[in-house]
Amino acid sequence: MKFHVIFNKEPIKNKIDFFSTNILKIDPEYLPINEHSNILTYELNNHYLTKRFIEAFLKTQAQNLFQDDVAIYNYNYYMNASHEKVKLAKLAMNETIEEINLINQFQFDTNLKLDPDNPQDAEYDKINELHFRFEMELVKLLPNTPNADRLWYLLEKVNNLVHFIERVEQNDKTPPYFMMSIRAKSKKNNWYKLQPEDYLNFQYYQAGDLVADFSTVGKDLWAAASTNDMELVRRKECKQQEYITEYAFIPFNTDNTNFTNFWRWCEENNVSEHLDLSDTKFLPGRHVLGRLNRNISSANEFYENVFNKTPYCEGVYMTDDEGNILL
Repeated sequence: MKFHVIFNKEPIKNKIDFFSTNILKIDPEYLPINEHSNILTYELNNHYLTKRFIEAFLKTQAQNLFQDDVAIYNYNYYMNASHEKVKLAKLAMNETIEEINLINQFQFDTNLKLDPDNPQDAEYDKINELHFRFEMELVKLLPNTPNADRLWYLLEKVNNLVHFIERVEQNDKTPPYFMMSIRAKSKKNNWYKLQPEDYLNFQYYQAGDLVADFSTVGKDLWAAASTNDMELVRRKECKQQEYITEYAFIPFNTDNTNFTNFWRWCEENNVSEHLDLSDTKFLPGRHVLGRLNRNISSANEFYENVFNKTPYCEGVYMTDDEGNILL
């Protein structure tokens, strides 16, 4: 089995928002492929968790095609945070807070607005609280909530901006990277519930891996460690991954110190006083679904070979080993 991601030189149908969630509507029989398309192809492995991903992807795609005549996906980009881009992101966050408060379904404290004139500071206290408010309000959002679609978009934007801004202080400390998540319009009926032993298969992904997406609203302990969010731990609000879904995550990271830093942070902050670290669900990592069949082994190579030439994601699809598109 193979998983494919289409990148194009210019968007054929959709405007791209690099700071928020983008929506793809795809007919697998008429894919947006042209002479400029750059297609990433991943060879999927035979692990039983990968088989659960394949089942969820194909069942969800079939349901969407039946209900909507198209397969619908949301996706986000996560890129390096230069000071110039962080300034723009902070301005975007402040505008998003203002619009949320104007809708007035719920309110964000205006003291959480960020300082765009200080782009070298991630303002972790504020963005950690903004992320907590994002997950709290998103789970309460119902289809019949007034302005539900717009509020969903704005909350997703808060989430994406937080994850972008939090990396600014790492800008000179870590190699360049690029990540993206691709999430189908779906329901939990096609998802696989992770069992305690499944977390033992989690590992730190490498650039060029295809990864089972976190698929969870909130931050797990691994994410809390990376942002020094002990308040989340003290609140016992870490949200560990619960499911293998049809959501895919595409990283181009080259930093392999992540696990060592995680355990050191847990020890230095006495995390075991708040959480049972013997529970396998707190193990760091994700399930790796497969590997890119091209030699792109770093973010720099991804930018050079894909993103700088074809920056717009325009579709995803799955094929069998003979190249037949699976519907």
